[in-house]
Amino acid sequence: MNKKAYLIIILSFFVLVFLSGCIFDDIFNFGTTFSVNSWEIVDDEGFPAIHINFETNGRIDLKTYNSNSQQIDHEYFYGDGNATLDIGRYRQIVSSEEITLKAFDVNDNLISTKTFNFNGPNLSLISFTPFIWEDENKNSLIGIELNLKNNGDTPVYPYFSKIKYNKVSFENYILPSVVMPGSSKKASFFLYIKNIQDGDLFHITLEDIDGNTILNQSLSFSNMKNLDTTSFSKGLESSLTLPIVDFLYDYYDEHEIYTQDYAAFVFDRYDDQFIDFLVDEIKSTLNFSEYNYSSMNDVEKINYFAGFVQHLKYREDLINAKEIEDPQYPVDTIFNYMGMGGGDCEDKAILIASILSNLEYNVTLLKIPNHMAVGVNLSKEALPSKDYYINGYYFLDTSYSDLGFVHQDYKNPDEIELFPIIKRPCIHHTWRDDTSTIYLHSNGTKTLKVVVYIDNLGELKTDDLEIRGVFYVNKTGTVIKEKSYFLQNIEPYNKDKAIISMVIPKNLKCKFDTRIYLDGELVSTQTSLKEFNS
Repeated sequence: MNKKAYLIIILSFFVLVFLSGCIFDDIFNFGTTFSVNSWEIVDDEGFPAIHINFETNGRIDLKTYNSNSQQIDHEYFYGDGNATLDIGRYRQIVSSEEITLKAFDVNDNLISTKTFNFNGPNLSLISFTPFIWEDENKNSLIGIELNLKNNGDTPVYPYFSKIKYNKVSFENYILPSVVMPGSSKKASFFLYIKNIQDGDLFHITLEDIDGNTILNQSLSFSNMKNLDTTSFSKGLESSLTLPIVDFLYDYYDEHEIYTQDYAAFVFDRYDDQFIDFLVDEIKSTLNFSEYNYSSMNDVEKINYFAGFVQHLKYREDLINAKEIEDPQYPVDTIFNYMGMGGGDCEDKAILIASILSNLEYNVTLLKIPNHMAVGVNLSKEALPSKDYYINGYYFLDTSYSDLGFVHQDYKNPDEIELFPIIKRPCIHHTWRDDTSTIYLHSNGTKTLKVVVYIDNLGELKTDDLEIRGVFYVNKTGTVIKEKSYFLQNIEPYNKDKAIISMVIPKNLKCKFDTRIYLDGELVSTQTSLKEFNS
C-alpha cells in the first residue's frame, strides 16, 4: 500500500471521529494531561458546586475534597469539556473552606491538583415586604418576602425562619431559593400572625439547613402590602373569604414535578401552615364555628370539608397530552384561574387528602382507571351502612357525594393504586438536563452516562435504596442488561446524586431506564426519549 493510500485512510478515520457526534476516548495515549481553563461557582439542583471548563487528552476522573480530605463528589470524562462538581451537601452553605479538585487518569494515577479557597457567605437584608390580610378591620400577617444580598463567595440557601413578636415565637420553612455570590434574591415564607400594627417591632432569624444562623435582625412592620381576596360559598354554611397568597401560588405554579407517587403533592411541607390556616377558616364558616365543629361526628366533619372541595369548579389539565397527568398542589387548586380555584379529579383528591390529613384522619389517594378519589380509614361503627372500598378505607369521591358512596363506574376497578398519606419516604428522581452523555471508544463500544438526582419528598428517611440502569427491548420489555447501584439513607425532604455508567449493548435496538427500588419495590422510573442502536 502506497503513502497516498495510508494518508487517505488516516484522513477518513479522523473525519469519522469529528462527524460521529460522540465523544471519543484517548486513542493515542501518550500520557494523560489535564488543565483548568476557567471556573465559576454554581448551583447544581440544590447542591453548591463548581463548574469548570477543562482540557485533557484522555479519560479522567475528577473528584472534589473538603479541607478534611473527605471526598464530596466525582465524575469521569473523556476529552475536553465542562464539569459540574459539588463542593457541599444538598442545600449546605459552604463556609470558610478549602476545596481541592483532583484529576486521575484511567489507571487512577493522580495527574493534577488544584485548590480553591472560599471565605463563605456574607448575607445581608436589602429590604422586606410584609403581606397583610385586612379582615374585619384588623390586619393579619400572611407572609414575608425578604430581598437578600450575598456578598460572599459561596451560595446561600435560606432554610428556616423564626419570628419573635409581642413575646410570642413563630416559625416556618422558607420557600426553596438560592442566593448566589454577588447577587440578590427574594426569599419568602407563609406566616399567619393576627392583629399586627404598622410600626410594631419584631425580630427575625434565618437559619441554614444545619441550624446555623445566617441572618439575625430587629425590624419594624412597614411598607406592608395588602393582599387581594377571593370568596367561596358553595358547599359551606356561610361564605369563606381567603387572601390570595400570591408568593405561595407563584412558587407552586412554577414548581412542577412529574412523579409516580401522587402523595408527594400532599407531603410537601412548604404549604403546611397555609393548610392549617385554610382548615381554621373553613371551620369558621360553620354556624357557631368551633363549638358546632366539636359537636359533629367524624363522618359529618369529613363530608363538610370534602364538600367545600367538591364544589370547586372541575377543570381539565391545561396540557394537551391526555396520557400525561399534570397534578396540582393544594395552593394551585385553591387560587388558580384568578383566584376562582378548581381542578380535575386528582387535583381535588390531593386537596381533600391534604385537608383531612391536617385534621389527623388516616387517608390515602386512590388511583383507578381515568379517575382519582380519596380513601378514609374509619371504624365500621362510624359508617355502618357503607362497605369498605379497599383495605379498611371508605371511598370519598371528588364529585358531589358523601363518604362511602361509590358510583357504579368506580366499583370493582381492573386496577387500583394506593398512595397512603402516612409517615414514609416518597421517592422521585430526574436526570441532569433530562439527558445522557454517550462516549464512543476506539474499540467501537459506546458508554452511556447519566447523572441522576434522587429526591426524598416524604417524611421518613430511606432505607435500602437501589438504582438500576436497565437496557431493554422497547416492544417487549425484555431486559438485555442491567446494573445496580446502592445509596446511603436519604433524609426527609433531602436529595442525593448518583452517576450511572453502562456499556450500550451492541447490534440491538433498545431503550434505557433508570429505576429506583425502595425496600425491593419499584417506586420511580425515568426513560430515555430515544432508542439506542450501538
